[in-house]
Amino acid sequence: MVWAHLKFAAHFGANKFVASASGASGVDIFFVISGFVICISAERLDYQWFDFMRKRFCRVVPFYWLMTLCCWAIRVRTLHVSVDELVTSFLFLPLVSFQPYMFTLHDFGWTLSFEIWFYLIFSVLLAMKGRRASVSLMALLSVGSVVVALCYHGSYFLPRFLFNPITLDFVCGVLIYKFRRRLGRSSVLPAATGVLFLGALTLLTGQLGWHQSVLGDPRLGFERVLVWGMFGASLVACCVALDQTWCPRWPAWLIRLGDASYSVYLIQPFVLKAAQLITRRVQAGKPYLAGAVYLAGVVGGGVLLSRWVEIPVTRWAGRVWSSRRSSEG
Repeated sequence: MVWAHLKFAAHFGANKFVASASGASGVDIFFVISGFVICISAERLDYQWFDFMRKRFCRVVPFYWLMTLCCWAIRVRTLHVSVDELVTSFLFLPLVSFQPYMFTLHDFGWTLSFEIWFYLIFSVLLAMKGRRASVSLMALLSVGSVVVALCYHGSYFLPRFLFNPITLDFVCGVLIYKFRRRLGRSSVLPAATGVLFLGALTLLTGQLGWHQSVLGDPRLGFERVLVWGMFGASLVACCVALDQTWCPRWPAWLIRLGDASYSVYLIQPFVLKAAQLITRRVQAGKPYLAGAVYLAGVVGGGVLLSRWVEIPVTRWAGRVWSSRRSSEG
């Protein structure tokens, strides 16, 4: 995803690698990982829906609200911010009017609307189905995406968002979880082959990286899932097979970067503005300084932000929730 946003940091001329939107496939990889990890989380919590939702809320929402407030503070000084935008951003609603689509105040926060929808529907299914919630989730999202794509022709965008084909990326992650015990040594080569083949197709289908077009066209959404979603699924399946077969010792810096991935994602609009400011001050033919600042700022700043802000805020939210539960009890 950092690669996908690099082209907004400066004008890189005819550099097709930077100009490509194929880096947006990181969103699909993220959704596949989310489907896999959420099922593991539910299993460790003994499929208790309330504990699951509490942990997800504390992990995702308070820190995102804080970063959204920062975006609001920057925008409100130069641009008018509507009530619709505020509601859309803070309540994770993709639409509160009859416009085709409304983005959040945080430029890259739209993916969290899908995440929160996934958490909510999974929590409801956990309360109703318990251990069978993952199967019900796969059926609901699969059937819902097909039905909405074929049968819904209304102007209200919400159904197209909730059952957008891109939600099938979560289904891929759940499927990998369900069959994870069968992913052994014999699975590594097919999964790696899938990564190479589908990765090449992802590079050739960069047009699928323009999210607003994909979100508004179910045909493009299914195409993206078949290529980018399956690329993400192959990559995650390959990693799971390697982890279960050889149990590799991953480098500490890589684990630390993975732990900071949420901060790395949410810090990008702020670092992007700094890189664009540098672009305006240096010669137009030398954009690579801005690109280097962007990459260093996102990675280094994300790691520091995770340590100094994200983790403390998440722990604080957990303590507040626990204290409220204790006082009510």
